[in-house]
Amino acid sequence: MYQFEDLKMEVTGTTYSFSGSFLPDFVGQPTHGVSPFAGIDLSDVVVNIGEPGSTPNHFSNMNFGIKGFRSHIEVVNSDFQSIYTVSGYNSKLIGTAIVSEGDTSLIGFYGSLSVLPVSNNNNTISNCERGVYKVT
Repeated sequence: MYQFEDLKMEVTGTTYSFSGSFLPDFVGQPTHGVSPFAGIDLSDVVVNIGEPGSTPNHFSNMNFGIKGFRSHIEVVNSDFQSIYTVSGYNSKLIGTAIVSEGDTSLIGFYGSLSVLPVSNNNNTISNCERGVYKVT
């Protein structure tokens, strides 16, 4: 049976945003785009991001808001704006606010994704190429 990491993670009232430019590359640094890859990039975890009634999380100006692989993810009270494709990263899902990818090489394991709206009734996802994408 597949083993998840036992991760206790609390993310509330946090802003993941980008403006300007990166610092100069260091010697041997891998090629990258001109904006961040993701606000949160997860693998092999069970995690809740956000909490009902708390200050919302904000994700903006990057290639992915949240990207999960082989994980069980619940996203609550978080908003996503201006998530878009920028060349320099290799993924067909670039420009998606929330992505959950399963791993079909592990029999029966697909991960899971649950997305609930922000508490203040504002738009949860706006001005993004794609909103939510679940890949098994």
